[in-house]
Amino acid sequence: MNLEKKDYNYGVDILKIIATAMIIIMHILLQGGVIRGTVPGTANYYLSWILEGICFGGVNLYALGTGFLNAKKKIKISSFLKRWFQVFFYVAFFTLLFRLMMPGVVSLKSWVEVFVPILSNQYWYFTQYFVLFLVMPFLNKLMASLNEREFKKLVCFIILVFSFIPTIRQYDIFYTANGYSALWLMAMYLVGGYFAYYKDNVKISKKSLWMIIFLSNVIGIGSKFLFDTATHVALVNDVQNMVLLSYTSITIVINSIAVLLLCINLQVSKFKKSLRLVGSITFGIYLVHVNAFIWNFLLRDLFMFMSSWNPILLVLGILGSFLAIFVVAGLFEYLRIKFFKLIKIDTFSNWLGLKLSNLSNYILKKL
Repeated sequence: MNLEKKDYNYGVDILKIIATAMIIIMHILLQGGVIRGTVPGTANYYLSWILEGICFGGVNLYALGTGFLNAKKKIKISSFLKRWFQVFFYVAFFTLLFRLMMPGVVSLKSWVEVFVPILSNQYWYFTQYFVLFLVMPFLNKLMASLNEREFKKLVCFIILVFSFIPTIRQYDIFYTANGYSALWLMAMYLVGGYFAYYKDNVKISKKSLWMIIFLSNVIGIGSKFLFDTATHVALVNDVQNMVLLSYTSITIVINSIAVLLLCINLQVSKFKKSLRLVGSITFGIYLVHVNAFIWNFLLRDLFMFMSSWNPILLVLGILGSFLAIFVVAGLFEYLRIKFFKLIKIDTFSNWLGLKLSNLSNYILKKL
């Protein structure tokens, strides 16, 4: 127990919170309709896109953090089962809730999809994470077999092939789906794993990391505004075609790695229990606010009315909306955790995971 407390990195909890905040703010701005409601060329338009650009690394941070946390661990089936039951709960809960509130939007297909959340792609990240999870044991063995020089070459190769070249080419040439794929999550997992092994050997000052974050944001967001000016077209909704604003773009990747390094090297001395608690509910917060019914029937254009506000009020409104979503969804997740403890879902997951592991070993022996 003491060893676990000593080795626990509270900076990863901060990373999870930052990543979740970025994702929520992005969703407020795009799905929530803030950007769609702004007039191109106005202060609110530029301000909204600046916030959007700053928050683009959220998904990368999740994947990098997953690699950092799991690179040296033995991957257990039970850990995935706990996530699956968490996803199943929210899909079932909101399907039932919207069946009571808006019966017309819940079909027979909706009920079928409750039981196959991965195959029905209820949450794109979890669907792609399923593939990542299956290969994590092999990726971990690969990482453990590499020396620092070899590992560094692999990381450079990943960034060159999956980020730098597609950014220069401005085409998803190696089919990472612009970051919405298991392949991209694997790439970020390996990069995060490198820092699990060698973070102490990375000699970059905090000041330099902050400068990297600042410059990458200036270049990435500036490219959006330059593109608008050069083409006289404001691509309000088309974030996939931004020159340097996508999950895989080199500016976003460098930015995400810098944020990761800042967080995992933090020396946390206060609020440890609070950080650990909030960090543990971040994935649940994501699941609540991007549930298909919430996404399509509640979140869509919910915040468009703020688009015409004074710029200062707009920022305050966006931050206030983020906090509201974070707190409400966090409360949902906290109660879900208590409920699962009451019905012993984690205990069942551990038991089922052991049985499935034994079964898979038995089948492999027979093959």
